[in-house]
Amino acid sequence: MNIKQVLTGATLLAASSMAMAAPINVGGVVWDPDSALDFSSNGNTFESFAAQVGDTVTGFGVITQVNGLGEASFCPSCELTFDFSFDLISAIPSGAPGSFLFDFNNVAVNVWVDSTPEYNQAAPAAGDASDGVLFLSLTGDSLNGFATNLFDPANINGSGSGFLDVTGGIAAGNFDTNTKSGGSDFAFTSSFQTSPLNLPGFPLFGSLDLSGNSIPEPASLALLGLGLLGMGRLRRKA
Repeated sequence: MNIKQVLTGATLLAASSMAMAAPINVGGVVWDPDSALDFSSNGNTFESFAAQVGDTVTGFGVITQVNGLGEASFCPSCELTFDFSFDLISAIPSGAPGSFLFDFNNVAVNVWVDSTPEYNQAAPAAGDASDGVLFLSLTGDSLNGFATNLFDPANINGSGSGFLDVTGGIAAGNFDTNTKSGGSDFAFTSSFQTSPLNLPGFPLFGSLDLSGNSIPEPASLALLGLGLLGMGRLRRKA
């Protein structure tokens, strides 16, 4: 076996090992980019109520699962929380009385990773969901969907969806992929209903699901690029 064969084999081995990316750890948050889900997270929310078009909804919550795994797996020594806001710009009656098609804009979601977990799901507090290190900052133009009793906080029930772009955070480089609809980075869905808890200012309870495609650490990409470059040079010299 000559030196070219040795170098080619080594380069192929390096490239193939990088192609199967290892689990990523950013700020203590761990996920596998080779998972069929890549990065799919689910969390619960508490939020304010829009009494009329023009009102701003704010809220907060905690991510309880990533790729179907609990916090002990995806954030073993931390917690992943978030806060959000969006503005109600339209509510169009649809079908039965009290049913509406709605649209929010100026959607903003901030995801935080905190190495000193303090969020209490039995007694959630907005301040506990907005501290730590900014993991991701996300913005979007629209959250639209359908709701019954949209302007009745005692009986409201609805859900919506939209797309978000990464604008900052320590994991921004892993998720700024432009692989979702319209070149966005994340797809999201949200649901809301009357909260079982009596939280002042946050009468609604619901869910937030975020899904995005991720890339390995920049260092891994650089090594993979070097491996492919080496392969190209060897082929030209052969």
